[in-house]
Amino acid sequence: MLTCDMARLIRCEISEEPLDSFLIRTTSPYRVERKYDGDFCAIEITQEGYITIANRGSTEYDMQWLKQAVAEAFHGRQILALAEIIYDQGKQNQLYKLRTELVNGDHNINLIIFDLLELDGEDLRNKWLRDRLKLLRQAVDLKRSTHVKLAFGINTMSKGDIETFYKETIRKDYEGVVVKSLTSAYADNVWLKIKARNTCDCTLLGIVKTNVFNETGVAHSLLIGFFNQSTGTYDEFGKVGAWENGTLEDWATLTSILKATATHETKDVLYVRPTCVAEIAFEAKLDNSLRGPRIIRLRVDKTPRD
Repeated sequence: MLTCDMARLIRCEISEEPLDSFLIRTTSPYRVERKYDGDFCAIEITQEGYITIANRGSTEYDMQWLKQAVAEAFHGRQILALAEIIYDQGKQNQLYKLRTELVNGDHNINLIIFDLLELDGEDLRNKWLRDRLKLLRQAVDLKRSTHVKLAFGINTMSKGDIETFYKETIRKDYEGVVVKSLTSAYADNVWLKIKARNTCDCTLLGIVKTNVFNETGVAHSLLIGFFNQSTGTYDEFGKVGAWENGTLEDWATLTSILKATATHETKDVLYVRPTCVAEIAFEAKLDNSLRGPRIIRLRVDKTPRD
């Protein structure tokens, strides 16, 4: 049975290299799809008809109406599919709205399916993406459920078409695009993510003891870093002290969460357990910090080791 740990392992690594180098090392034609601001999840329907929708963090989406929508769309088929769960159209910054509406029970939530890894007991991972998408279109009946959709995109052999589609997608307020070789099996780095701005996911490692923090107890500067796979430790990578659309209440809430996981402190920093991940926008990467960093959102769908 599908679990969150399995969903984390299923997800392939997506490259963020320059488009030109990606096109050189992969083969055309390409599938270019919108990148939705949602929560990556895997969907399983077992032979017995049991449905699981799990993200790669710690959430299993257990809403019966959403599971019913999946059951109606696939109508008795046994599947393992990949999707984004989104609020409304999944445009930029709508992940925040998704979190709120999941709590409130809003039904303006959709599943955008973009790949099919298993169908009726057959493992499809070694098949080309072109063939997996064909089987997906044959297996799903979109007329039976308004909450299950396929990722919007185009097929092309042209770099110019990719760039035009990207510009149109950004103009419509989506995060970016994902470029995929249609003649590739399901594997790491055969997809390319192109986002509207430079971003990276950082682990929050501590609260910087600024004057504001010392006076109010509310953090306004955080120590950030990355998990080092080679050493099994976290490398510090500067600080972030700005939060796009972040309110004083947001800072206070995050401060409470971080303080609850404090491990030790120095004169300048209150160190915390590495449990929180934030998406950080920046102007450029320096040797050991980011230029112009600002928090876009907290990534509750990711763990620090992701």
